[in-house]
Amino acid sequence: MTQVNSKNVVIDQFTYTPPPLPEYIARVHTLNTIVGVPSEGEVKEIHNAIRALNGLLSSIPSLYDFKLATQLAQHLFTVQMAIYRNEYPSSIFQSENVYTPPSFPSHLPISLEPVTGAPSDEELESAHKAVLTMENLANNPLFEFDALNVEASQYLFNLQFARYIQDSNHGRFAQKPPNTPARTEQSDPSIVAPDQAYGVEGQQSSQDPDTSSLGTESQASPLGHTLEPTPIPVLDHKVGGPAVSQQLEETNRFLVFAQKLLRIIGQTLLSSHYNANRNTGSYSSYRTTNDEGELPWMRNLPFIDGDSNCSSFRPRLTDPELVGYLKFYSIGSGLIEEETGDLIHTKKAEAEKRLATFLFWGRPAFPHAM
Repeated sequence: MTQVNSKNVVIDQFTYTPPPLPEYIARVHTLNTIVGVPSEGEVKEIHNAIRALNGLLSSIPSLYDFKLATQLAQHLFTVQMAIYRNEYPSSIFQSENVYTPPSFPSHLPISLEPVTGAPSDEELESAHKAVLTMENLANNPLFEFDALNVEASQYLFNLQFARYIQDSNHGRFAQKPPNTPARTEQSDPSIVAPDQAYGVEGQQSSQDPDTSSLGTESQASPLGHTLEPTPIPVLDHKVGGPAVSQQLEETNRFLVFAQKLLRIIGQTLLSSHYNANRNTGSYSSYRTTNDEGELPWMRNLPFIDGDSNCSSFRPRLTDPELVGYLKFYSIGSGLIEEETGDLIHTKKAEAEKRLATFLFWGRPAFPHAM
């Protein structure tokens, strides 16, 4: 996907700027400006961001941003067009291009064949069904088909664009009535050319006719123009008045409730884990998770094994290792120097007792047990 065709080197001189993501999506997904031919990883991040945003439509509708959805879709279109231009640099008026589908695992009910020239309705339908199948699998954590999902989406795009070129060349688009005035940018400033969306910048001052992928039929901006991305409008809380405020309050209440519910679920799972561990008669640190569900080896902490009297453990730990365990299990209150982060020397015996007790109970001990 990232190969560069020597006949289309101009693609290397474009940058594609994504729309800014809200914090609740940007925490998980990062979209960077793409320079040159988009890589598979860069396209995958766009798909992941779109999928995350679409998931809000059913889970938290008040957080769904229709403008952002439109901008992300346009950004994906622009990036996929760049990939098409790189793979088929001089193909606008050619009918011998071969569009090869990705290879799907044998256990998936998907069967696609290479398409030569413009696709038929049946071939488009098959490609569309394949993309829908991959999208459904992408929402299942048991499957890891992100890369294949990206390839399937690009394959469908290639077929759709090939079909568009054929229909355009055959004059299959309806012409406007003779008395209908032409629409201009002044009459509808909201309409922009495909490359004017988030966001394409050219690096040349003139366009080479041999490297143009869209010819005279495209309304995309010519190479060499610098196109500024359209900023996402900021929500003005004054607009909408009480209705907007009420919606935000309902969203906040839902998030608080969800946070409490997740905390309860987490505590229940941890309790089940601890009880199962205690029933085996083992007090190993490598079977005792912290509040984040992590095991000590994930933080490079050494193995230790507590005794059945919850009074000691073996082998003995160095002071830094003991501090590491106290912090790992969040049981170091009053035992660690705040400024240096070192163990308070006079508290070493108490620290070892507290850790041994935690290994026995799987939780901080009650005060009377200390």
